[in-house]
This record gives sequence, structure tokens and C-alpha cells, in this order.
Amino acid sequence: MLLLDTHTWIWTVEGDTRRIGRRARQLSAAVAIDAGHIPRTALADPRDRLLVATARQLDATLLTGDAAIPGYALRTRNVRVRDLR
Repeated sequence: MLLLDTHTWIWTVEGDTRRIGRRARQLSAAVAIDAGHIPRTALADPRDRLLVATARQLDATLLTGDAAIPGYALRTRNVRVRDLR
């Protein structure tokens, strides 16, 4: 399992090969690619997209008080979310 720092995810999604080596790109591609496929119109905050993608890749339930994420989960039914509100 990998935990990506935000800049690592951004550089990977952007394909910045000067900052992310081949091995690191291979290791981080699943979460970063998944997050990159979540439309900005669905979740505007890139950190929210990263959290959702991580939860999906780990088959985990995401606990959040952010109203956008439970709404996304309800619409797509592809991530388990518990709303803390």
C-alpha cells in the first residue's frame, strides 16, 4: 500500500517525469489514475478526488464531514462513505 503526498499525486497525474521516476510512477499509477478519472464537476477539490480514489483502491470506507463526497458516493455508488454530519 502507498500513501501519496499531494504533490506526488499531482506530479504523477501531470506526467512530470523530471520529478517522478519510472518506478515511482509505476507504484503510484493506480490511485493517481483513478483520481484523475473523477471529473472536476463531480468533486472540485483535488484532495477529495484523491481521498475517494484511495478509499476505492483500498476497498475502505471513507469517513467525512464534507457534503460533496457523500453526494458523489450516492450518485456513483462506487465508493463507501460515512457522513459524519
